[in-house]
Amino acid sequence: MLVFGVLSQKLSIISGVYASAQPRDKDAFWTHLRNLNCIIDKPWCLIGDFNELECPADKKGGPTAAPSRLTRLPCFLNSCQAVFLPVLGRSFTWKKHIHEHLIYEKLDRAIGRYDWCCQYPNSIVSTGPFTCSDHSHVLLDTNPAQFLKCKSSFRYQPHWGSYEDVQHIVRKNWMARVTGAPMFQLTRKLHSTKRDLKT
Repeated sequence: MLVFGVLSQKLSIISGVYASAQPRDKDAFWTHLRNLNCIIDKPWCLIGDFNELECPADKKGGPTAAPSRLTRLPCFLNSCQAVFLPVLGRSFTWKKHIHEHLIYEKLDRAIGRYDWCCQYPNSIVSTGPFTCSDHSHVLLDTNPAQFLKCKSSFRYQPHWGSYEDVQHIVRKNWMARVTGAPMFQLTRKLHSTKRDLKT
């Protein structure tokens, strides 16, 4: 789709993607995208369901992802000088029960080629809840400044646990003596931990 940016006053192209989940169709799909990359002469963004993973962390639950599922997407990014656009919201965009396993995967993304990222350097993608589909929606915003002014909710990031300062803050607030009902104590400790982590 050819898009005219009201703020940038420039043209760009956004491609909606729905990649096949069938292994026999995957090579043809990625070859087609690489061919498009050679002929698209405007800043290019792709958004949708790529049905591929970038790394093992893009899957949770069920059997380990086959190595073939971890190569196509990174190879495409390298060949096109493209990157994943930053994401706000949930990490996994697809979930399903398969053989008694609840499986989560990050299948839906937005990818910006270098020229797109230069034209829209503040682009972000937000993901929504799972509703009537096994996929959550992805929403591309090329001018998120207004959205970012809103108060964002605090979220503890898993990698913070590897920092000694964070461990000290959590330990100090969790061991603090708080009187009152158990739920009040829990809420108070969470609030003080959040306050100290944000400073």
